[in-house]
Amino acid sequence: IEASVLNSDLPPLLLLQGARRMGKSSILNHLNRLLGSQFASITLDGQNSRFTESLPALLSYLSTQICEGLKRRQIVFEPLKREELQVDGFSQFDDWLMQLEKILPENIRILICIDEYESLQNAVNKGWGEAVLDYLRHVFQHRPKFILMLAGSKTFAEMGSVWTSRFVSARRIRVGLLPKEQLRPLLIKPTPAFELEYAEGAVDAILDATNGQPNMTQNIAFDLVSYMNEEKRKLATVEDVQVAIERSLESGSDTYFENYWNDALSDGQKIMTAIVRGESIPDYPVARKWLLDNEVVSTDGGSGTADTV
Repeated sequence: IEASVLNSDLPPLLLLQGARRMGKSSILNHLNRLLGSQFASITLDGQNSRFTESLPALLSYLSTQICEGLKRRQIVFEPLKREELQVDGFSQFDDWLMQLEKILPENIRILICIDEYESLQNAVNKGWGEAVLDYLRHVFQHRPKFILMLAGSKTFAEMGSVWTSRFVSARRIRVGLLPKEQLRPLLIKPTPAFELEYAEGAVDAILDATNGQPNMTQNIAFDLVSYMNEEKRKLATVEDVQVAIERSLESGSDTYFENYWNDALSDGQKIMTAIVRGESIPDYPVARKWLLDNEVVSTDGGSGTADTV
């Protein structure tokens, strides 16, 4: 993200894309701190009802969030009210942006992040969303003070021509599984005061179980610490890790797997079933590509078959 937006007069539109529970929202939550004082980073939640309720509701929500982000940089500006956007909403919002640009310090840029951007498709289906996409493209092509980043689990190609035709020059930033060498120190010493120790093989047992999936790794680590506190012990064994894995499956990870199972549809489900049973993998290229792209399965590196992750 830094490489894309720093030292660039006209940064490209960014797509932060990756499968569910990979940490996209966590990245957005930390941008304001990580990018430094020359950026005001604001995040719009695509699941917020105002996001697809109506055009005035969306533009009012956007202006409010921009002003909240600027407050964190000690810049005060009044947001637009919904009633001000009932007539000629885009024109009113554009005038508001022009006034905002006039009071922005020269070294400040605004990074607008839309999380769960796929929700905008609901507005497209209602008939007013395509105009929003056109306006977003216009703003970020002609107002260099503003940078746009969308975050979601789908690529623009998966969303269809409504998206690809408008954001053809977007730069995709992939968020995926974390390398085990990065996860290992996070498990061993997440904070300076962390006192839990691991017996031989215990850390590897966690990494082997999750293969670097961030949310699953975090859940198992949380359940392991909770279990060790109950046991009043500070040395976790492989057997303790297994208990934590079972607890994690019972406390919420089952919904994670259910979502992937449902999203994979019939052909993908047949592929996963064949893998688990050690059977020949059926030839469903589209489903297999989806499973690989979403890191549900991985290739074995040689024969073209796939192993579970």
